[in-house]
Amino acid sequence: MFAATSAPRAGRTRQIVLIVVGSLAALLGIILIAAGGVLLWAQNAKQGADGYFATSAKMLTTNSHALVSDEIEFGNAAPMRSFRHGRLGTIRITAASKDQHEIFAGIGRTARVEKYLRSVAHDEVTDFEIAPFSVSYARHPGTAIPLPPAKQQFWSGKTSGAGKQTLAWPVRSGSWSVVVMNADAAAGVRAEVSIGAKVPLLLWLGIGLLATGTVLSAGAVTALFLRSRGRRTGAKARPPVIDAAA
Repeated sequence: MFAATSAPRAGRTRQIVLIVVGSLAALLGIILIAAGGVLLWAQNAKQGADGYFATSAKMLTTNSHALVSDEIEFGNAAPMRSFRHGRLGTIRITAASKDQHEIFAGIGRTARVEKYLRSVAHDEVTDFEIAPFSVSYARHPGTAIPLPPAKQQFWSGKTSGAGKQTLAWPVRSGSWSVVVMNADAAAGVRAEVSIGAKVPLLLWLGIGLLATGTVLSAGAVTALFLRSRGRRTGAKARPPVIDAAA
């Protein structure tokens, strides 16, 4: 008694499901297109001639022995081969002393940096805003005098000297901290610091997102169009359904 009406109802259910799935696929495609467009715009508009995205030089000061970044974590989400030869990216730290001291900048594993500065007064940069510029510090008190930083062996990358110093460090997996100090480890650091990054995969990532979003959106729109057209055609060709219970 119900066979004559169950098939149309099942067909309508499938159509509703396909419309919902197709709409979600189209929305995801639009999001991917937007993300890819933003990455390509950043690649062209914000990247310097040297390939780096960089902040302008900002004055950082402390009356303690060191300025230390918050922990920088590069986890295992990317394959280990991505960390070889700077494929994943390169971080650049530029520092210039604004007093009579030579400047030091280095990057090392967070655990080793914390051990080096244990019992040494230093400031940790907990927040760094570009526009408008602002820096927040957390003071770590101490009375110990640190040994000259350049003589320590745990640095993964370091630079020191008079005038502007530049450190380019290929990204590696792990937990890292950036340190800016006077080269003689004296208290009272005044330096203009700029942070930059080069991301070789940014262009290809943007192109990939844009292409994937375009294909996904086009496929979803085409599927929805064909489904709608097929439904109209089927409605015209289908003979009237006679309910057996009538």
